[in-house]
Amino acid sequence: METVMSGFEKDAAFYRGYLTDGRSLGPLAVVLATSVAIWMLFYLVGLVGPQPMRDPVAVEMAQTQAASVHATGHSGAPLLGRR
Repeated sequence: METVMSGFEKDAAFYRGYLTDGRSLGPLAVVLATSVAIWMLFYLVGLVGPQPMRDPVAVEMAQTQAASVHATGHSGAPLLGRR
């Protein structure tokens, strides 16, 4: 006697072929852990590595503008749409 598969069983059998096998979880975990470790290494090296040099003129201009905004309450740019 032959059993007849319903539509759900056929779909389940098709997608069951794409499930990860227990044998492939070990190497998958190793690859994932290695990827995270390499990402973390680059991230931490970027945090403590050499910082970009700042242009002293640009820093002075930014500080002057910030002081102006703090003293006057606005950046000096015209307000659009208000009279």
